[in-house]
Amino acid sequence: MKNAKNIFILDCENNRVEKRTIIVKANDAVAVYFPILPTELGLVDVMITASSPLANDAILKKLLVEPEGVPQSYNIAFLVDLTSNHTFEKFTDITYPDKVVEGSSRIRISVLGDLMGPTINGLENLLQMSYGCGEQNMINFAPNVFVSNYLKTAGSMTPDIESKAKDFILQDHLRHMNCQLCATR
Repeated sequence: MKNAKNIFILDCENNRVEKRTIIVKANDAVAVYFPILPTELGLVDVMITASSPLANDAILKKLLVEPEGVPQSYNIAFLVDLTSNHTFEKFTDITYPDKVVEGSSRIRISVLGDLMGPTINGLENLLQMSYGCGEQNMINFAPNVFVSNYLKTAGSMTPDIESKAKDFILQDHLRHMNCQLCATR
């Protein structure tokens, strides 16, 4: 086994051996174990060679070495308001836990142009017709109004969705008024 870059430590019960001599009979196979302890994270090259008086062979495999322990994530959110100022600058300190596995730390930054956009993709599907008593009608009435207002403001309102929303809001309002009249009879 080749370990030219010293990217792993051979550890066979404290018997660090990079080379073993074995006898393999014709049409037979023998397993040889080289327990290793990687010293780097990521894809590590492991090359095994075999040689005999008649032939040589080698194989190179990639070993994915992942950090031990449990992944932990931390989130720091910033609201960037460019309505009054066209630039934004924010500095923050990023600290890692004391026992972080060396080489395993990552930073990911994401920026969204529309704060609500990703969470409400397909928002028009939230428009619902109300059925039932006054309280049940109001449960659907308010979200229909909020969804309509957001879609208009975001420029995502289509004529079909607008027609559907207006119809639902009108029907919800009429049902609510009808329930009010029923309660006073």
